[in-house]
Amino acid sequence: MNGLELREQLATQRSPQHHFIRWFRRENDFADYETLDAFLDHLENRQEFAGYDLLDMDAMWHQVEVQATGRVHLEHRTKGDTVVWTHTDRDGFERTDEYPYTPESLMTIFDAETDGNTHA
Repeated sequence: MNGLELREQLATQRSPQHHFIRWFRRENDFADYETLDAFLDHLENRQEFAGYDLLDMDAMWHQVEVQATGRVHLEHRTKGDTVVWTHTDRDGFERTDEYPYTPESLMTIFDAETDGNTHA
């Protein structure tokens, strides 16, 4: 399917709980994950896709947990849910960062953990 067809499908299938898209190229050599809003912002009509899945926060959180096994957890705090992520920074030091439980935060962690390497 092309970008125009995908955009039309998303217009009818998207619900308020869908914050993410996992999409596949025709070559089907990898899966890419993005926030749905960012994906739609740069979607071009001529792009070709093999398929896609819409993901909610729970499904994307599962993907983050898989990629950052043992280094990420969710804390339920009075001011809202917080993602606690322990990782190695650019200088080689271990650090712990805290993020609000938002689509953007999950993508930040997921992108850092996968470094763009997400096989289909």
